[in-house]
This record gives sequence, C-alpha cells and structure tokens, in this order.
Amino acid sequence: MANDKMLEMAEAEVRRLRAELEKTPAYKRLKAAEDLIETYRGNPEVELPAAPVLERAKQLEMVDRVVEEAILKPHRTKTAQVEAASAEYLINKGRRATSGEILPAVVAKGIEVPGKVPSKTLSSYLSNSKRFDNIPAFGGYGLVEWGGRRTAPSPTSAGTPNEVVHDGGKLPLNS
Repeated sequence: MANDKMLEMAEAEVRRLRAELEKTPAYKRLKAAEDLIETYRGNPEVELPAAPVLERAKQLEMVDRVVEEAILKPHRTKTAQVEAASAEYLINKGRRATSGEILPAVVAKGIEVPGKVPSKTLSSYLSNSKRFDNIPAFGGYGLVEWGGRRTAPSPTSAGTPNEVVHDGGKLPLNS
C-alpha cells in the first residue's frame, strides 16, 4: 500500500515536471529534434538519398537553418538576436563599425530596433553586452576577442601585445 502511494506521488511529480519543462525553449528544441529523427528513422518510406560528403553537408546545413528559423530564433531574446546579427556583420566585415553601420544588417535579419533614433537603441544593446567593446577612435564597435584591434585578427596579421592591427598593417600602441 505504501509503495502504491509512493508511485502515485512520483508519477504526479513526473507529470508536473513535464508540464513545466514543455514550456521552455530547450524542451521545444528537444521535441523538434526528436520529431526530425522520428521522421527520418521511424518512417521507412522517408529516405535521404545517398550523396557525396559535400552534398550531405549541404543537406545538414539546410536542416540547421530550418530548425534555427522555425524553432530556435523565435525563442531567443531580442538582445540575443541583436547580438548575433551584429557579431555576424562585424565578422563578415572584418573590422569595427559604428552602430549606424551595423543597424541595416540587424534590420535585414528581421529584427525590429525601436526608438526615435534606432542606431542609439542599437548602441545601447551593444554597449551593455559583454561580447562587444566600443573604441570610437578605432571606428566603433568590435568583438571583445579582437582585443582592442581596429580589424579582426587573422593568423597572418596578429600583432604583439604592444601593437594594433589596422588595415593590414601594424601600428605601435604607445609611440
């Protein structure tokens, strides 16, 4: 009898926890991934065609984009979306940029930046983020991992701790 009561309590706790977890983005991602696996593994009629490694990689990238757009993106905070779009822009550009330069790239990703002066709103997002630093004399916002450089460091252009990389050349910091 005591075992029955204990099992009932444990089952009730499982139902409560499942209901709580079902509301989270992580659980929704888990379910989407399980559904994708079930679609391709559980249904013998659905088969991915045999393809070379490069073609398979393209298929997987497409699945990743679909999952990102349909499942993950709507559940990310606006701050996370702004940071991701801004970081992508800076990485592609390869150098620092002002909030006014970054804004069109963020808006192009479908992210609304409100305010009377949207570039100032964007600046607020970036200034409060740990991913970016702002050095106006070097052209504005850059990624923290760039270490205060004007441009993104590359294996061939990385300077010493006393140098800054600028437009492919090295400049001393204190001269």
